[in-house]
Amino acid sequence: MSAAPPESDAEDQRPAGALGTRVSRGLGWSLIGQVLARIGVFTSGMVLARLLAPIDMGEVAAALVVVNVMMAINELGVIPAIVRWTGDVSEAYATAATIAIVNSVAMYLVAYAIAPYVAGLTNTPGSVWVIRIMSLTVLVDGVIAVPLAILYRELRVVPQVIAEVVGTVAYVGMSVGLAVTGIDANSIAWGRVTGALVTGVILALAARWKVRPAFNLGVARELLRFGMPLAVSAAVFEGVMSVDYLIVGRGACRCIPWRLPAGLQPLELAGIGCEPGDRTCVLRRVFGTPR
Repeated sequence: MSAAPPESDAEDQRPAGALGTRVSRGLGWSLIGQVLARIGVFTSGMVLARLLAPIDMGEVAAALVVVNVMMAINELGVIPAIVRWTGDVSEAYATAATIAIVNSVAMYLVAYAIAPYVAGLTNTPGSVWVIRIMSLTVLVDGVIAVPLAILYRELRVVPQVIAEVVGTVAYVGMSVGLAVTGIDANSIAWGRVTGALVTGVILALAARWKVRPAFNLGVARELLRFGMPLAVSAAVFEGVMSVDYLIVGRGACRCIPWRLPAGLQPLELAGIGCEPGDRTCVLRRVFGTPR
């Protein structure tokens, strides 16, 4: 009769199997969510390309340059820091919430202030308020940083997928609805804010965490020691990827940079771009003449 494995070994094996199953299922749900979200964004892009003028899309692209950089650094890397936290996680949650919210407010104020300068650099004078409106998503992202980290830490992927899909539906509905009424690039900006709010509410409810911001200097140092390098590297990456958008925006084309930020890539695939030396967008040739 063979000897039974040590109890400690059996205990080690069970969590490993459970973890592997949860990770596999999570990957499957995540893939489904990404596919649904991409389909929704691509479809809305096709519709918005018919409703908005090329310069409107250029203004949205300018706003995304700012928002993408701010979103990369607004929570200062506290999300991955919480996911790998080994101490008292409740205290880490409270301090991380304070860091993310305060820094997100600061990032929004920066975005608000630099909007006129970005509009000048990209030759899109109408993008000032598009930038300021769309940057409100940075505030939402800061508030939901800890609830999102909780879901990551607990490997609860389904609530994240539901939040992303429902948020995408809200974004598409608001953007297209406003564009139909004649609102210009601000329709996409308000759509993104609406989608972010809907997604954030679902994530906060799913995480079942009541916001009680607090601050512990020692905990903050540990969180930032791990998270800050990740946040800075992400911001540098977004900044470098955005340099060509700013340079092209200063050139002969006042339409849309030759390669759009991630948030508008479905439109790029649909054929939006600029011809060197010509201010006529390829969009006009793909979808007909926009308004």
